[in-house]
Amino acid sequence: MIRCVHNLAVLAMMIAAVMSMHAQTTSLRLRDTIDQCRAVQVLDRELPVDSLRVTPALSAQMQNAILLCMTSTFPVGNDTTSVAIQGDVGRLLPIMILRSDSMLTVIESEDLDTQFRTNTYQLIMPSLADTIIVDSVLTTRPWNGASGGVIVIEARHVMQLSGMIDVTGLGYSGGPRSADGGSCGVVQACDPPRSTRTGGKGLSPLRQDLACASGHRPWASGGGGGDAHNAGGGGGGNAGRGGRGGDQYKCSDPIGMYGVGGLRLFDPDQLRLIAGSGGGGGHQNNTVATDGASGGGIIILRAPKIIGDSVRISARGRDVTTAAGNDGAGGGGGGGSVCIEACSTSCRILVDVSGGRGGTAAASHGPGGGGGGGRFLALPALLQDTRNLRIRADGGAAGTITNQPNDRNGAQEGEPGLITPICDDVVAHDIIMPGTASVGDTLRIDIIARDTTSRCECLISHTVRLTGAGVGPLTSGMQLLGLSSLTTDVGNGTLTFDVQAPSRSSLSVPLLCVLSMDTTIQARTATTIRSTLGATLCELDNDTTSISVDVCGRSRRQVVVRAPFRMMGHTSPTRQVSVELESATSAEGTIRIYDVLGNVLAEQVIAWTPWPNASNSCAMIFDGAAWPPGTYLIAAHTSNGTRTITVRL
Repeated sequence: MIRCVHNLAVLAMMIAAVMSMHAQTTSLRLRDTIDQCRAVQVLDRELPVDSLRVTPALSAQMQNAILLCMTSTFPVGNDTTSVAIQGDVGRLLPIMILRSDSMLTVIESEDLDTQFRTNTYQLIMPSLADTIIVDSVLTTRPWNGASGGVIVIEARHVMQLSGMIDVTGLGYSGGPRSADGGSCGVVQACDPPRSTRTGGKGLSPLRQDLACASGHRPWASGGGGGDAHNAGGGGGGNAGRGGRGGDQYKCSDPIGMYGVGGLRLFDPDQLRLIAGSGGGGGHQNNTVATDGASGGGIIILRAPKIIGDSVRISARGRDVTTAAGNDGAGGGGGGGSVCIEACSTSCRILVDVSGGRGGTAAASHGPGGGGGGGRFLALPALLQDTRNLRIRADGGAAGTITNQPNDRNGAQEGEPGLITPICDDVVAHDIIMPGTASVGDTLRIDIIARDTTSRCECLISHTVRLTGAGVGPLTSGMQLLGLSSLTTDVGNGTLTFDVQAPSRSSLSVPLLCVLSMDTTIQARTATTIRSTLGATLCELDNDTTSISVDVCGRSRRQVVVRAPFRMMGHTSPTRQVSVELESATSAEGTIRIYDVLGNVLAEQVIAWTPWPNASNSCAMIFDGAAWPPGTYLIAAHTSNGTRTITVRL
C-alpha cells in the first residue's frame, strides 16, 4: 500500500513481515521523545551497496530498516524560483539487514544514487506493532547533520491517537546571524561562515559548500542570509518557496538588498518526503540580529485505521520568536513533510506543515521572510473523507517592523506547500464498450473493477461522453446505485455520463442506440479521483474509441430521432404505467420498459392503422406494482423510428 517511499510494496512487505526486536509486540505505547534514527557511513566504493557502518551500532536481531538520503550534490539550475530534486534525496529505501555487529552492518545489495559516496544517509527503525497508542506529546531529536528529525510509525491493525506528534523545527538548521560589523551597501552572494558582511544561509538537502555558507543567495531551498547593512534573512523553502527578507538599512548605495527566499523544491515523482529547509540569518552590527529558524521534520504514519479523540500532527517550520532590534532578523523555517497512509479515521486529525514566521526588526531594518509550506501526502481514500481531517500547508508570515504590524520593509511571506494524493496504488476500473450496435439496441457501458486486493477503497470518477450517432439515455438526472452514483446529461448532440463507483465495485450504464446524423458513435472516457469538493486528486486514464452503428438498410431520413409519432406516459397511485402513442401513419413495433440497469421489465407488440384523414392513438397499461421505486425508460421501437420517455414510480 505505501507509496511514500521508493519501492513501497517491498517496504510494506519487509516491515510487516518481521522486525525481530518487535516480533512479540502486539501493542506499543509511544510518548515523550523517541529516537529511531542512526548515522550511516557507506563503506562500499562502488555500486551496488551492501555494507554500512551504523552509529550507534544495531542489535544483532535487527532485520529490517529504512535508509533515507538527507543531503546530496544535485545541481541547481538557473531557475530563480525552483530547483529539481534529483537522486535519492527524499526517497525512503527499504533495506534487509543480513547481519550486524559493532563494526559492520551487511545488507542485501541496494543500488543507490550514483552520488552515494558524497550523499548523507541515515538509518531509520520504524516503530511497529499490531496496535500503536500515542496519548501525549511524541517527538524525536532534531536533524544534526548525521541523523534525526524523522518519526515512522506503522500499526498492522489500528493506531489510536490523541495529544500531539511534533517534529516542528526538527529539520534542516537555520543560518546563523552574521558576525558583528560590516560596511553599508554590501551585495554579497557567497561568503565563508560567520562573515561580518553577510548572514548565514539556511541548510537544505543540497550538500553545503563552506566557501559559500553565507550571503544573500539561497542554498537551494535554504534561505539566503542578510547582507550588510542589517538586511533580513530569507525564509526556508520546501514545496513552497520561502519569502525574501527585509531590505538593508538605507545608509549607502546600493540599497534594497535582502536575503533571498529559499527555492521551491520540485519533486518530479511527487512522492518524496523532504525536511523543511532553514531560514537565512540576519545581518548585524549591533549584536542584536537573530538567526534563521530551522525547518520542520518528517512524520510517516501507516495503519489500516486510525481511531481516537483528536491529535495534532505538526511538521511546521519554526518561527523566529526573538525581535532583532536595530539589526536584521532571521527568516522562518520551511514546513516539513507528513505522510498518512490510512484507509479511514474516526479521529479528528489536524496536520500542519506550514512555514514558520520571519523575525521582527526595528524601524528601517530588515525583518525576516516567511518560510515556505511543506508537503502532506495521503491516500486518496483519506483525502476523500475530510470529515475528520484538516490540513494546513500555508506559507509563513513575513516579519514586521516592531510595533508596526503593517510595515515589513520589503519582507515577504512564504508560498503555500502541497497536498498530494498517493495515486500509484489505485487500480482503476476497466471501461468496456461494444464495438458495434444496431439501431434500437440497448447498449451497455461496463465499468469493471480490477482491484480485488485489500487496498484502501476509494471512489473513482469516470466521465463518458458519446457524440455522433444518436444515443438515448435509459437514465435521467442523478441515480444512486448502492455506493455508486450515475449522472446523465444530454445537450448539444452529446450524451454525458458521470459515474462515481468504489474501486472494488462494478456496474453497467445502459443506453439506447438511435440513429442521428451518421453511423458512428465517438466515445471519450476520462478516469479521475475527485475530492468531496470536486477537485481532481488523481488523473488515472483517458481513452477514445468508437462504436459502429448498423442502420439495418434504412435511410437516414426514415430512422431519425424526431420520429413521426409522439408518445406519452403516466403513472397512477396504484403503480400502473399507461403508455399512449399517436401517429398519422400506420405503424408497428414493440414497446419495452427498461430499468436503470438496462433490464427489460415489460414488452408488448404494437400495431395500428390510422383512420382516414385523422390520427390514431394506441394505448396500453403495464403493471408496475412489483417494481422498486425509481426511474424507468419507456422505448417505442417502431417502423416509423424510435422514441423514448422516462417515468418515475
